[in-house]
Amino acid sequence: MLLKRKFLFDSKDRDILRLLYGAKRPLTSNAIAQRIQLTPPAIKPRLVNLQHQGIIRPIKIGALRTFERKFSKGIISITAPSKIFWTLNLKKRKT
Repeated sequence: MLLKRKFLFDSKDRDILRLLYGAKRPLTSNAIAQRIQLTPPAIKPRLVNLQHQGIIRPIKIGALRTFERKFSKGIISITAPSKIFWTLNLKKRKT
């Protein structure tokens, strides 16, 4: 039997939502992290969680960048966006 995990908001999640609601334009992850006094790696899971809940969405993705990481089994090439801009998902949801 699968149990659905309930998503609970804490004060930092509410701060993110207030910040995005009051912003005149979409904000990057780094700007959000700086304004609510968290590090960018700490803000990423919160943004992804809010995105999976359908509350926020990435609106614009910056240019892709490619970099390589060297591991014991070889070199891996990683492609990631330079910036992701976030905004509230204000579309009406179907019920």
